[in-house]
Amino acid sequence: MQRFVEACATWLASRPEAACRRAALALGEAAMIGGAAVTDETPAVMAHLEPALTAVRGPLADALRAAGDEIAWFESRSGEVERHMGGRNAMSQVVGPDSPLVSETVRFGTFLIAPGTCYPRHAHSADELYVVVGGRGRWWIGDSPYRSYGPGEVVHVMPWQKHAIRTDEAPLLTLWAWMGDFDFKNYRMEPDGFDADGQAI
Repeated sequence: MQRFVEACATWLASRPEAACRRAALALGEAAMIGGAAVTDETPAVMAHLEPALTAVRGPLADALRAAGDEIAWFESRSGEVERHMGGRNAMSQVVGPDSPLVSETVRFGTFLIAPGTCYPRHAHSADELYVVVGGRGRWWIGDSPYRSYGPGEVVHVMPWQKHAIRTDEAPLLTLWAWMGDFDFKNYRMEPDGFDADGQAI
């Protein structure tokens, strides 16, 4: 897992975005305190992991393949997320205050979303980065229309900026990082049952 995080930090450090360089620095300072997180769970969406990686080459995809079973994937079970995305998402947190690699300045992990899924409007106090590793997704951020992102592209979401994600025919595999005020208590999903563009979900 240490090699996976180091490879991700190196990639982020090469990016021009200041948020990427901040994340790279924080990941480089994370300290290994134990083995991989253990989970008995194998989320159903994991069937989409290999298809999301198959057509992708590059340092991030290679690092993720090499990490293999060291990464403990789980499905988010938090309220509205489970209601809207139950059985259609999986994530990991490999760096953070209570993770295998400890950091008090960044949470970092992986995120997989099944095809044909909407992650509804939400916001949080953390400064957030997504790095698309495989597949494709569309992000709605603030008042901007949905924009599509693919492998090697970075999405930056500012604190408390409302955003949503949609997948179409392909799954979406990303890395994610939360910086700044990353307390999970400061996360809000709009419970109105509508997507960012007003479509019922």
